[in-house]
Amino acid sequence: MAVTALRRTPPDIAPLQDGLQLEHFGPARVTAILDRDVELRTLASDQPHWARLAIAGVYQPRIGDIVLAMAGGGVWYVVGILEGSGPMVLTAPGDLELRAPHGAIRIEAAEGCVVAGPAVRVEANTLDLIGETLHEEFETARRRISGMLEVRAKAITTAVVETWRLAAQRIVGHGQDSVTIDSPSINLG
Repeated sequence: MAVTALRRTPPDIAPLQDGLQLEHFGPARVTAILDRDVELRTLASDQPHWARLAIAGVYQPRIGDIVLAMAGGGVWYVVGILEGSGPMVLTAPGDLELRAPHGAIRIEAAEGCVVAGPAVRVEANTLDLIGETLHEEFETARRRISGMLEVRAKAITTAVVETWRLAAQRIVGHGQDSVTIDSPSINLG
């Protein structure tokens, strides 16, 4: 998180008292950031005000963001984001679960999605991967299929640096034009 501050620490921010009149409720620009406190300047005044973020912890403010601020009794809070440029970060101190017990969860991004972790597991009755290009890169890959594996392709190219082993109870090959095997030696039997 970028930290830009005009002073060492923000002032102590006390809670709003009951019955206080609002002094400000409207847009303000973020001009400095210090942890969960931001310095704001409103459109009506160039005087800076330190405000506490009073919105979900997922918002990471950036200098230049336009936020919805409110103030009363000299105490300022950021209660919304009007034009934000920073990332939204959801952090949990322990496990995190996203659930939609009566619906679906969709994750969509214009520039890509990344899932990172020491172990990633996908459990589903049906798994569909749909795209234009699939690139896989592994040190070791194993597939165990209890039923049938079917591959339909326009062409298949396999390049093996050392050894290619094929073991089956029965092997059936069929070519409509020709079958070519090019090797210095072929051992049958």
